[in-house]
Amino acid sequence: MSHSRLLLPPIFLALSLSLFSLPVIADVVCGPMQDHGFASDYGAQRMAQRQQKLHAALKLDSTQESAWKELLESENGMRRQSSRNIDGWARLSTVERAERMQESLQSRLQAMREHLVVLKAFYGGLSVEQKKIFDDFHVTPSHRPRAKPMPQAPRAEASAP
Repeated sequence: MSHSRLLLPPIFLALSLSLFSLPVIADVVCGPMQDHGFASDYGAQRMAQRQQKLHAALKLDSTQESAWKELLESENGMRRQSSRNIDGWARLSTVERAERMQESLQSRLQAMREHLVVLKAFYGGLSVEQKKIFDDFHVTPSHRPRAKPMPQAPRAEASAP
């Protein structure tokens, strides 16, 4: 009897903590089609910091500044276009979802075409040194950790009978 009496307070504490945490868990927005709030704000801040760092490294002259501003507007336009609102996604049929995804893909492709025109105009106005800085800045390393390949055991040659 005394053993079960000792277990009651921890059990009561665990149950009460789990009940109080349910509203927090229920409010979590997740999934690839949802707005991520803090994460999207953080990504926008990070992008702005990278753009400022690149701008400082390029040391643009006054004639290149207008092309730089157009490039930033193009990049920001692509980011705004990708963060669209999907209302009633769960109520759509599979075919309707696929059609919406295709429409979204086509609009993103068109936005990328427009961005490429602006990017080529900006890149064409850079000096050779600025192009090197720009290229080096946009090389992205792999985000996956690379493991060393496993050593393979030597193969035993099969002898012919």
